[in-house]
Amino acid sequence: APKDVPTLRAVAVFQLQSNEPAKAQSLMNDIIRLGGDSDDADWARRSLAQLLAMGGGHQGALKALEVLDQAGQGGDPREAAPEDLRAKAKILATQPSTAKRTEAIAILQGLIERRQAITDDLFLLAQLFEAAGDWPKAREQARKLLDQRGNNPIYLAYYITALVRHQLAGEAQVYLDQFKALAPGQTATIVIEAQVRNAQRRSEEAVALIRSLRETNIAPVVIARALEELGQLDAAEADFRAAAQSGQDGQVLALAEYLGRRGKTTEALDLCEKLWKTTNPARVATSSVAILYRADAGDHANQRRVLDKIAAAAHAQPDVLSLQFDLANVQTLLGQYDEAEAIFRKVYELDKTRGSSLNNLAWMLSLRGSRGAEAVALANRAIQLDGEVPDLLDTRAVAHLAAGQTDLAIRDLENALAVSPKPEMYFHLARAYAQSGRRGDATESLKRAKDLGLSASSVHPLERATYNQLVGELASR
Repeated sequence: APKDVPTLRAVAVFQLQSNEPAKAQSLMNDIIRLGGDSDDADWARRSLAQLLAMGGGHQGALKALEVLDQAGQGGDPREAAPEDLRAKAKILATQPSTAKRTEAIAILQGLIERRQAITDDLFLLAQLFEAAGDWPKAREQARKLLDQRGNNPIYLAYYITALVRHQLAGEAQVYLDQFKALAPGQTATIVIEAQVRNAQRRSEEAVALIRSLRETNIAPVVIARALEELGQLDAAEADFRAAAQSGQDGQVLALAEYLGRRGKTTEALDLCEKLWKTTNPARVATSSVAILYRADAGDHANQRRVLDKIAAAAHAQPDVLSLQFDLANVQTLLGQYDEAEAIFRKVYELDKTRGSSLNNLAWMLSLRGSRGAEAVALANRAIQLDGEVPDLLDTRAVAHLAAGQTDLAIRDLENALAVSPKPEMYFHLARAYAQSGRRGDATESLKRAKDLGLSASSVHPLERATYNQLVGELASR
């Protein structure tokens, strides 16, 4: 095997081009060990960090950051090579934690201040500001970006869609005209124009634009999902149903999932019923559970129906962990808590690299009310494994409430909502505020939860009594 660093780098590049990332990683580690402070070693560190971050989830991202930090050990982080800082910012930006994203923003701002930034840095910074809820700063960065590279279709596409997200369809039209001149007739151009027309309340034009993609090789369900994303639900349902007429399992399952999202639970599960024998049972199980989560929490008939199907599939394929996991989730909906707890613990013991089973167990224990401290410990372990994902922070917040740790619950919920505002999280924040005596904040949070679609029927069965009690308390004072 070659030992000189330039040759190792050439072979590593070849392995990457040949889609052999594991072999490339091994060579990169050799380059880092042999190359010292050389440019080749710097390249290997950055490339290795990128591979780790792409393929290893939260743990991979942590390892990637460790690899990058090796280059600047003992020195001022601000004096690190711009390429290393840029790579670090990209990895931090992919993390759901507000602290990590704030660190990414600081790195990018430092590059700008030292005049070391490139246009892609401005692009990432604009996206991070928007994700953090700071639209004015995001808009400022996007405009600076377009002043420098206004002919870049990727940057233009981002800014147009951002303007639509912030109800600025008039300004979006100006940039749309530029975009259409750069990329006429392309799929992305048609989709973005449809988004602008939809924002301008020209819905018929928007639907016609999306449906014009039928003349391309784009899958019918993709077109249907695009219509759903526009909020054109009647058109979307018609297209999902038309696609399912092909009889292809994937198209039928897509229709079932759509109907589940629209609250048509029984029809959705009727479609799933036909797929258990012709499609991978694990795939049907995951879709069926997703449909139940959208259903009325008291729909026990459909819950038992799905439970029986998943139980049979899990018995036939006991080594498929996702079937065991989905079985426990349906058992939780039905109040079969001891059975669900045993399965969640079994799934974790079989795969200790993932925190999902611990998270769901922590959630269940929290809502049962008597094991708050244990739930907090489980939620902490899940976050150590999978990172500060908003849904995991939400679970830990509910566990903190069960343990009487209101301030910690509020902190977790505020961090989760900063990344992913969901109605159930606002409900939990209302609970936390009410528990800490902040009635005004509780009332406002509950209102935001309802504005986002929360209702008594959509609340988890174990939380329904708490929800009704909170609504009554806030209304009576």
